Amino acid sequence: MTPLRLMWVYPDLLSTYGDRGNVLVLERRARLRGLPVEILEVNSDQPVPPDGDIYLMGGGEDLPQTLATRRLQADGGLREAAARGAVVFAVCAGYQMLGVEFGGADDAPVPGLGLLDIRSGRGERRAVGEIVADVDPALDVPRLTGFENHQGVTRLGPQARPLARTTLGTGNGDGTTVSGNISYNDLANISPQGGIAIASGTYTVEATGRVTLTGVSDNSTFAYNLELYLDGNGNARVLSMDSSDVVDGLANQQSGSLNASAFSGTYAMGVIGVDPNFFDEIDAVGPVVADGVGNFPGFVDLNWIFTPSPGPTFANESVSPATFAATSTPGIFTGNITGIDVTNCPVYNANGLGCTADLFTYYLVNSSTVVGIENDGNQQSLLRFELQH
Repeated sequence: MTPLRLMWVYPDLLSTYGDRGNVLVLERRARLRGLPVEILEVNSDQPVPPDGDIYLMGGGEDLPQTLATRRLQADGGLREAAARGAVVFAVCAGYQMLGVEFGGADDAPVPGLGLLDIRSGRGERRAVGEIVADVDPALDVPRLTGFENHQGVTRLGPQARPLARTTLGTGNGDGTTVSGNISYNDLANISPQGGIAIASGTYTVEATGRVTLTGVSDNSTFAYNLELYLDGNGNARVLSMDSSDVVDGLANQQSGSLNASAFSGTYAMGVIGVDPNFFDEIDAVGPVVADGVGNFPGFVDLNWIFTPSPGPTFANESVSPATFAATSTPGIFTGNITGIDVTNCPVYNANGLGCTADLFTYYLVNSSTVVGIENDGNQQSLLRFELQH
C-alpha cells in the first residue's frame, strides 16, 4: 500500500505553537485506520516536493511569516501540489499566508500565496477563550468546539466560503468590527438582489445588553447607525439612530443549516409594505409551502388600507410562482414573488397591467424563520416566514 505522505512545511520558521502536535495526531489517526504514513519535514532552505498528500503549515511571528511566504512563492512546490488536489492543513500564520494578503510587521499588508480569496490583518483586541462553531452543512461535519487565542481577523472574498459560523466566542470577529450583508429599499435607493457586503463599521456591547453599531457601511452607497437590545437567546430589538431613516423591529441570530433544504414545510408568510404611488400601507398574511428546493407557492389575505377600489381587503389571493435560489453566501437567497404587487396586479388595482415577478432577497435565520426584502421599485415590501407546527 502506498504510504500517506505528510509534508510538514518550514518547521524552522512556522512552528511557534507546538505545531508538531498536528503532525503526530494525523499520523496516529492514519495508522489507526491501517494506513502507512511517511512524514517529511521540509525546512525553508529546501524545495517543497509537489507530490505529497497533506501539507501542514503552522504558526509564526511576523518576520518568519513574511520570509516563509516569499520562499514559498519563489519555490512553487506548494502551489503545484494544491493545484493537483493535495490537502493543505494550515493554521494561524500558515492559514493567513494562503490568502491574497496578510498583515506583516506593523500590520503593513504583505502579498500572500493567493490560494484562498481571503485577506487577513490585525484586530483591535485579542480573542481568548472557549469557542463553538456550526460547520457549513454541506461538509456534513458536527459542531466544532475548542479554545481560541488570536488577534488576527480575516475577510472573505466572493470566491471563499466560511468553514463554520461562530455561535460562542469571537471567531473571525475582533470584538469591535462589523461584517456581513445588508439589503435595503426606500423606493429611491434599492440594493441589488443578494444584498451588499458590509465593508466597515464598529460596535460596542454594554452590560445592559445594548449593542451600539456605528458607521455600518459598504463605503459607497449606505451608512447606518443602529442600536440592538439583546435578549440573551439569539434575538434582539433593533432601532435606527439616524435622522434620515426609520428602522425598528426584530433581529435574529442565524443558526443551524443555512442551505436551501432547510427552507421546507408550510410557513405563515407575513408581508408589510408601501406602494410607490400613494405611499399607502399594505399588509398581507397567508400560508405558503416551501419545497426545500426553490419554490414556495401559496395564498394571502391582503389589506391595502386607504385604497378603496376595488379593495381595500382581499382574501385567498394566489401567490405563485414564488421562488428562491441559493447565493454564494450561506443563508442568503434570491428569488421572485408574483401575487403581492398591488400596483400592477389587476386583482388589487383595476388599472394594473398584469402581475409582475417582483425581485426579493431572503435571509434564512434557521429552518423555522426566514425574512425577506423586495429589491425593486414596484413597491416596498418586507417579509417574514414562520414555520407552522
